[in-house]
Amino acid sequence: MDTDLGSTLSADPGGCPLSPLVLIKAKWPPSPGPAKAAGALKKEDTSETVFRQEFAQLREKYTAYKEAFTDGSKSEKVAAASFYPKDPDKPDKTRLNDDSTIFNAELEGISLALKYFQRKRILRSVMYTDSLSAIQALQGKIFKNKNVARIYNLLAKLAPRTKVVLVWIPSHVGIPGNEKVDGRVKPALNQEIHDDKQVIWSDLKLKVNTHLEQLWQTDWILKSTINFKKLDQILKKDSIMMKD
Repeated sequence: MDTDLGSTLSADPGGCPLSPLVLIKAKWPPSPGPAKAAGALKKEDTSETVFRQEFAQLREKYTAYKEAFTDGSKSEKVAAASFYPKDPDKPDKTRLNDDSTIFNAELEGISLALKYFQRKRILRSVMYTDSLSAIQALQGKIFKNKNVARIYNLLAKLAPRTKVVLVWIPSHVGIPGNEKVDGRVKPALNQEIHDDKQVIWSDLKLKVNTHLEQLWQTDWILKSTINFKKLDQILKKDSIMMKD
């Protein structure tokens, strides 16, 4: 959990300098002090009180920023995304295509928050997410993922001089905003799927590969069973001939 991804990120996939400045911070704890000097905090031997204190110190740096907590959720068959605080004009959570992965659900939560900031013309914003994989994908500019490309397009449309900070936080350690957004995203699993929430190719490819693997295993088992029966018949026949 001590992965350091702090950097300045261009909002343009082509590398052209654009006005939105995106800072990605994924090292925990993010604030200086004895805890950081001692190394990364581990959930198994750190109390929630310590995590909340560390987060409170971090939060003080962004008191002038509009904040949002983002989250994605995936049950056995359905997926959803959400962000907090709630937008009074638009839904703050959405049901995704059932074939969506938890990874893309997390990215969708970030997209929802960015759209909110864009509508409100907010110049300084900070987003907190507990998805390190989503942050790494944005950091690495994995544009083959449609949701990563969509987030960059949203950043490019933000107003001039807009600053966005994306911060990774540990999950389920008692950070209030993170707990609230986690509670908001669960009900979205029971919502209707929006027409525009089509499954992206990377998720569909995963499902296709899984299905093909299952077909291969079924075929292998079937052929193995048939071959075993044939072998059993041959052995029985040879046994009878030997007795004769």
